[in-house]
Amino acid sequence: MVKVTNPLGSETASGRVGRSIIFQGTTAKVYRAPKIVKVSAQLEAEDRFQSVNRMILACDRFGRAVFEAYFGRGWLAAFYQVICNYWQDLTGDFEALSSGDKDDWRDAAPFKATRLDHGLVFFACARGLQRWQFDQGIFKYGFPDFGDVTAEEAADWWALDLAGVLLAGTYDQSETLINYWGSEDGSTLVDDALAYGGSYENAVLDKAWWWRFWIYGTHISVIYKEVAVDAGLQVSLNDGVPWVYSQNNIEQRYQQRITTPKQTKGLWRFYLFNQGQNGGVNLDGLIVHG
Repeated sequence: MVKVTNPLGSETASGRVGRSIIFQGTTAKVYRAPKIVKVSAQLEAEDRFQSVNRMILACDRFGRAVFEAYFGRGWLAAFYQVICNYWQDLTGDFEALSSGDKDDWRDAAPFKATRLDHGLVFFACARGLQRWQFDQGIFKYGFPDFGDVTAEEAADWWALDLAGVLLAGTYDQSETLINYWGSEDGSTLVDDALAYGGSYENAVLDKAWWWRFWIYGTHISVIYKEVAVDAGLQVSLNDGVPWVYSQNNIEQRYQQRITTPKQTKGLWRFYLFNQGQNGGVNLDGLIVHG
């Protein structure tokens, strides 16, 4: 029978100190974990994994919401893989920069305690994101349409929060985060006790007028007044092909709703504007669905 000395000093104690001992029948064996010798490629991969993920996570809530819209709930792993796909080209581009330009990226980097050169890592994350956006032909969320993103532009974008974004909830059309723009006198505020919040905004037919806003959520519902003289309301998501919803009805009805298709939860930009020859359009409020 094998004799075992309890390292914890009591037969009632349990646990493991140092090496573990494996018993099989009457044989006791000391198990030693094998020492894994990593090759340089494995060490480089570990350094890149630590450095890139820390730089991505240094992004504030705006950028994280963008990544969520792009990649879904597993956005960190997906975005990391995007950077890996461009890594070799991007490291070459960074090495081709002047020493001053490299220092600009080092100074701008929002996280500096990386195993790899933090200037290189931030450069790769920012330029990799921009390159992927162009390759995919998708909405760029404030990245430049022309020219490579600079260290300063990337740092400003990385620091954006959700202060200017509508979160889940119901909003009156007078909400300041809903941006009205277009022709002068293209829209009028109509006081009406039956409207949501006691008023609604009406855009006339012969004037160019838009409502623009950001949301963090999955989709929206537009609250409006349905009347016989109104036209079709166009709703565009991230500058895509708009959906068209009729606001026209022979009967006048208040606080009606139209709801856009559900998207992956994330950051989205919406435009609302007029379409059709039958009249104007109106906005009485918004519901952002989380």
